Amino acid sequence: MTHAHTRKATILLLAAGEPLVKAIESLKRGGFRVIAMDRNEDAPGHAIADGSIFGSIEDADAVTEAARGCGADLVMAATEAGVLAAATASQQLGLPGIGVEVALNCLDKGRMRQAWKQAGLCQPDFRLADTEDGLRRAVHDIGLPAVIKPRRSWASKGVSVVTRHDQLDEAIDGALRHSGSHGCIVERFIDGPLLTCDGFVNDGHVTFSMIGDVEFQDHDRYRVNMSLNYPANYPAAVIAEARALVAGAIEAVGHRQGAFHCECIVSDDGVHLVEIGARPGGGHLFAHAIEQASGLDAPVVLARLLLRWDVDPAPRKSGGACYRFLAAPAGRFIAADGLEAARNHPGVATIGLTIRPGDTGGAVSHDNARHGWAVTGGADRQEALERARAALAAIRLEME
Repeated sequence: MTHAHTRKATILLLAAGEPLVKAIESLKRGGFRVIAMDRNEDAPGHAIADGSIFGSIEDADAVTEAARGCGADLVMAATEAGVLAAATASQQLGLPGIGVEVALNCLDKGRMRQAWKQAGLCQPDFRLADTEDGLRRAVHDIGLPAVIKPRRSWASKGVSVVTRHDQLDEAIDGALRHSGSHGCIVERFIDGPLLTCDGFVNDGHVTFSMIGDVEFQDHDRYRVNMSLNYPANYPAAVIAEARALVAGAIEAVGHRQGAFHCECIVSDDGVHLVEIGARPGGGHLFAHAIEQASGLDAPVVLARLLLRWDVDPAPRKSGGACYRFLAAPAGRFIAADGLEAARNHPGVATIGLTIRPGDTGGAVSHDNARHGWAVTGGADRQEALERARAALAAIRLEME
């Protein structure tokens, strides 16, 4: 790698929502010129970026024109929604990137699982289908319990765990509704806790930034993640097995340069792959949680990796971190109190609410429907987890 340039490199960052404000600040401190692209003109990242472009980050043509117009040296997808457009624009403009084939292999769960099957990696049995009848046949083949999900979706939208036949109609409808023209996938349900990991790939060499365990929402159909705790509370042998499996998964989809986020299930008979993204972890994982757990400035590391500049992606420390979500009780949300006090709790890196007056509480059907968040750091996993619990408990919700 080299680091030879005479001007600030320009990054077109796809998405400018609240979780990416810190990423924009980090990139600017790292010497980059940052142009933020987001269809939401009120996205807070626009206010601190060096420039703004309003448009869909899923539209490859719009992203290509935006990158050309701002003289981008790099198109960086900070969320799943922008991965394919970033790869397409980069390929068309001759810019560095992960490549369109890698993007598709990681976005399309059918392609992903077929690549892993060919590589002989441990994963659930699966079937592909694109119609209601096809999904019913797939469920019959796989058996219950099963997981039904769109092949191309994110934030757990359209994903259901089906344990009884009377749940099938609603699950199929939800998956098809979120699948677009890409079809769906049915997977054998594997019981067990989740293992989540984030890191970087440098010329095919995998470096893990953090590995965590996950607490689910208590719901028989929607297994939405409610707390990601680092480092993972698993035996060393399980961690070693997961590291080897994830490295194999990254190689199988052809990902050789950039960031990754991967999830696995830890069952009684071993570690099983769930899915992988050729991009940073979503929400506040990228700019906040990785820093708390590893000491890395992840946005700058990723930019330098993609540009193939000199950078060391190895963790600087091994600390505790927690990315925990607020679960509002059932009812209609009126107002909240205590948020400012919660921000001043020990170890809080970021905390906030996504629930708005008039919204309903209770169980949520996908990641983007969660009601609030906190990212905390600590000397170890337990301290970070206790700090997150305490900070979120300080927020008092008025419901009716």
